[in-house]
Amino acid sequence: MGLSICELYIVDAATRNLTLVNLFTELKFPVFPSPPKTWSVYSQLTNGFGEIVLDLAVIQLSTDRPIAAFRRTIRFTDRLQEVRYLFKFEDCVFPEAGSYEVALSANSEPLARTRIRLVQI
Repeated sequence: MGLSICELYIVDAATRNLTLVNLFTELKFPVFPSPPKTWSVYSQLTNGFGEIVLDLAVIQLSTDRPIAAFRRTIRFTDRLQEVRYLFKFEDCVFPEAGSYEVALSANSEPLARTRIRLVQI
């Protein structure tokens, strides 16, 4: 399992198929703190059962502090069920250039993480 970070996702109304648009690992801004940026995180979850508390955090690695954190509870009806985890960050501001980690955990257990690099141009 992993995390995909993209600018936009599209869910087809008829088929419920998902398209991730403009996947990225690096963002460039002329100034910091950055202008507000909207972006999304996607993960396909399985092997859960019952209610699971998901935590998603964006951590500034130079300070080890979260700049954003969100919690959502999902419910699995059986262990083979696949659940799409989609989260849209709206107006996210990055305080400075550098590396940030996006981390997803379930019931306080780490599930997946990835990094984003922020560059000043």
